[in-house]
Amino acid sequence: MRIKKILSTLADLHAKNGKIPGWKAVKAAGVTEDDIYRHWEWLTDAVQEAVPAARRAKDLKELKDEEEADEQEEDAPVGHHHYSVYVVNLDPAIGKLPWFKEENPNGTRACLYVGATWHTPEQRLKNHQRGHKAARRVAPHMRRIDEALTKDHRGRYATREEAEREEKRWANTLRKQGYRVWQR
Repeated sequence: MRIKKILSTLADLHAKNGKIPGWKAVKAAGVTEDDIYRHWEWLTDAVQEAVPAARRAKDLKELKDEEEADEQEEDAPVGHHHYSVYVVNLDPAIGKLPWFKEENPNGTRACLYVGATWHTPEQRLKNHQRGHKAARRVAPHMRRIDEALTKDHRGRYATREEAEREEKRWANTLRKQGYRVWQR
């Protein structure tokens, strides 16, 4: 297939879908993988030119916003700020892992993670899931904030130390209630 025909086909697919087409759409249009591989360098340049500058700018802005959020988290809060203790539901499969079982030998209820933050619990969960200052062992198993176990602990603590003390106390209370808890 000639280069102009490939580019024309890709451009038509892009116009129909509003995005760069995936392999299935490309194959359905008659462009083979060999055509793509043979002209890869030229096609990648053409695709880069075809992506609107606004979209590239949007991607760059999102990346910059993420980096700024990371930097802000690393700094201590300035002025009056409230800390929260939060509880995250974990995938039940984590309860079968030896290191988690060892920490919770008698638990029979849901698997939970308890933490403290000066962000909202939802923002802190997103950071865990992105791997930023994450509880590395349990972050891949995190599902969602347990609102029922978090609601009384949102924004109640004036200092980090106070929130961390409550984090430990709340984790121990939940363990006594039969939950399997990870807290460090």
